[in-house]
Amino acid sequence: MAGPLTLRLLPGHPLTQDALGKRLIRVHGTRRAGGLAPRFCLSSREQRFVRTLLSVKDNLWLWRCRQDAFAGDFVVVDMSAPAPEGRSVAVLELKQGAAVRPTAGHQMQNVPRVLAEIADRTQAIDARASWEPLTGDGGRLVARLTGGRRTTL
Repeated sequence: MAGPLTLRLLPGHPLTQDALGKRLIRVHGTRRAGGLAPRFCLSSREQRFVRTLLSVKDNLWLWRCRQDAFAGDFVVVDMSAPAPEGRSVAVLELKQGAAVRPTAGHQMQNVPRVLAEIADRTQAIDARASWEPLTGDGGRLVARLTGGRRTTL
């Protein structure tokens, strides 16, 4: 699988395919990366999830996983700890209407590659970081990740 596997999503930045393509080019440094924008696109439900999560807790950093990477939909890193080794990592798979469960199905088989890319590009986490798989509804995941600060999208 050539090209970037992740793209960090920032509060207030547009989430359209065009905007994601431009960010991919800027972040990963090649026009070829911009051509992967369709693989990073977000549904309207996913866009609501991203906007809500990033507006509720500013210590959470969020990456979109390339949809053909088999690494979940998103990686969330809690940046509260000062050192990368101490930061918690959750890999999310959104499932509309589902309860939150700590399950990692085949959609998460390449998570170590994605975490290695995040570690290499940003140093936000250690490349060997342990991670928690979470599958469930976007609103319920926001509530879980924010300690219940927000329960609806």
